[in-house]
Amino acid sequence: MNREQRRAAGQRGRPTTIAERMRDLAARPGGGTFTEAHEPSFWLRTRLADLRTRHLTGQFTACPHLRVGVHAVVALWAPDRVVCVPRCARTLRPTGEADRTCDRCSAVADRIHPEIAAPSPGLVVIFGLCPACHRREGAT
Repeated sequence: MNREQRRAAGQRGRPTTIAERMRDLAARPGGGTFTEAHEPSFWLRTRLADLRTRHLTGQFTACPHLRVGVHAVVALWAPDRVVCVPRCARTLRPTGEADRTCDRCSAVADRIHPEIAAPSPGLVVIFGLCPACHRREGAT
């Protein structure tokens, strides 16, 4: 089997769109919920607009693997870095107290809910919320 055939065999049955991938992640044990076309709060819309401005003005560093067709991820706690999925996504993982800090209110909490938004095809935005902010941001 050549390289192209191995890659095609590995891709079979895998989600092809961000929405399919998010639905797949949410379906896993402890994965949470997936709400398609959820209306983001003013806070989240502002953060997404800030990310777009950073992108349009070149205020970020991109990993060398990003190219057309490669999914990208940016974290609200590191808005100056855009990395590829899955190869470099783990480099965005916070540690210590930063891993327990809410991206909305900046409180350090015992539990942080991981959140994902997909504002455009090929881009995933990740962030973490304390329980109170998670309730505020959650779909109703």
